[in-house]
Amino acid sequence: MYSEGSAQVSPARHLHLGATVGVLFPLDSRQGYGDQADGRIGLDWTSGRVSLHAAATAREGRNLYTIGHSSRTAILIGASYAM
Repeated sequence: MYSEGSAQVSPARHLHLGATVGVLFPLDSRQGYGDQADGRIGLDWTSGRVSLHAAATAREGRNLYTIGHSSRTAILIGASYAM
């Protein structure tokens, strides 16, 4: 089961700050999986059809994926244009 809380504020014109925190609770803990917590904080600037985005994400808890590598933190940067 996943539970999440989100909030967003606009501290200035065209600027939006958002944050999300979530927790994943396994329904069957006999498999050895523990709780997983994740969070994201992001900043968006929008003017007309153009938006610029920046966000940082983080995850806490045991790695659920046994194949490959799963990063616990990330920085995301992007741009959008509405057609």
